[in-house]
Amino acid sequence: MNKKQIGKPVDLSGININELEIWLKANKMTRKILICLAMTALNRGAKMTEVCNVLNITREGVRLSKNQLRWEGIKGLLKHKKAGK
Repeated sequence: MNKKQIGKPVDLSGININELEIWLKANKMTRKILICLAMTALNRGAKMTEVCNVLNITREGVRLSKNQLRWEGIKGLLKHKKAGK
């Protein structure tokens, strides 16, 4: 896809995007789902930059989760961790 090409506009009227973004940030399982989506997209050949931009996740988060999945599997990704500082 040419970088100058932009997709067709999608009618999102009547959808509260702010509410969706707040829900995404508040739901702890959402991040884990986004990481799984990132892994599948990367496996299908999507570029890391595109995946991170679309899913609003960092490269470092993808890298850390990739390693966790590699060593601990899906159970390691799903286990609850203590929050940082």
